[in-house]
Amino acid sequence: MSIWTHVNCNFRLADYQVVSDKDIYKVFGKQLLWGEEFNGEEYYLPMGSEESLHINIFRGNEYLDVSVFGDLRAYEDFDEIGEWFNKCCNSFNIEQAYCQVTDSGGFGKNFECQNLVSSELFTVNISFRLDCSPEYQYIKGELVQKCPFSEKMKVHIWENLDDSCMASTVVIMFGDFDLDEGIEFDMKVKKWFNSSLEKFHVRQAFCQINYANDSSKIYKDKVTFQNFE
Repeated sequence: MSIWTHVNCNFRLADYQVVSDKDIYKVFGKQLLWGEEFNGEEYYLPMGSEESLHINIFRGNEYLDVSVFGDLRAYEDFDEIGEWFNKCCNSFNIEQAYCQVTDSGGFGKNFECQNLVSSELFTVNISFRLDCSPEYQYIKGELVQKCPFSEKMKVHIWENLDDSCMASTVVIMFGDFDLDEGIEFDMKVKKWFNSSLEKFHVRQAFCQINYANDSSKIYKDKVTFQNFE
């Protein structure tokens, strides 16, 4: 049986007005997907025996988010992914960033960016990787809209990302709140997060909460992965 390493990362970059996609790929690396030809002159994301991690850039007028995720076959160097994560964090001004790395048996490491831009806000960074490709409207209604304060958060959903293995959907949610709102959010989010873990087939998930850069709280899944052949 092959060794698999599962990765779930999300970065919130502060300099959304000046950082280009090219700047991001230069530091993070480009993705190399199943069946694509390897180019020795390119710099790639962390890579298993079949393909690299996936990367998606989600930007708007006042935000820039980079989601990195995937399943690496014949790969088990968690520390190498940690070094890559730290390099990405040290290369940009970061509002929030978290990286979840787990093997098929449930053992893993987690990496969190500590050097964040100054903020007086309550900030939230959430990422779910869902198996079995639930329908978009079901995800929106049963996951996104049931999250406390979801109407004030940015949301992006990538569907059917990897049909070469098990189809997986990635859901990213993030936002900024006044501290008084944040206290109420935190009281409700743990219940919502745990309920979502029971309702969906979750490959990986985390909810990162930062309190005006003074402290952080992390909720994570505790699921055991299906074995990949």
